[in-house]
Amino acid sequence: MIYVRNGMSETTTFHAISRELACASMDAHNGSYTRNKAAIKGYCAAYVVGKKYGVDVSGFQLGKVCELQDNGNKDPKELRAFIGDIRNAAYGINSHLNRNLREQEFIADAFSIAEGQPAEKPGKEKKQPER
Repeated sequence: MIYVRNGMSETTTFHAISRELACASMDAHNGSYTRNKAAIKGYCAAYVVGKKYGVDVSGFQLGKVCELQDNGNKDPKELRAFIGDIRNAAYGINSHLNRNLREQEFIADAFSIAEGQPAEKPGKEKKQPER
C-alpha cells in the first residue's frame, strides 16, 4: 500500500509513488525481499522514471548511491545486476504508465471548452440575440 500525504507537491508525489512501485517490483515473493536491498534500487529507478517523464529530479543525491556501490569498483557482475534491476523496475513503471495513459479516454463534461472556441471570461454572460 502506498500512502501519499495531503500537501505533498506533485513532484514529490510522483517520485514517492515511482519509488514504491520500483521497490514492489523487486519483490520476487520468495521470502528473500528486504526493504534495505530494494531501497537504493527503488531510489535510482524513481530517478530514471522522473527523467523519462521530465519531472524535476534536482533533489536526487546520487553521490551516496555511488559511494554504496564503491564508486564502480565492485565486481562487474554485481554492478550489472544492480543496474539491470533498476532498468527492469523503471521499464515496468514506464510500461504501466504508458498503458494507463493510452487507455484513458477524454470525456467532455459541462466545463469543457469546444476546440477552437475562446474561453469565456468569468463574470461575463453571453448576450442573448434580440428578437
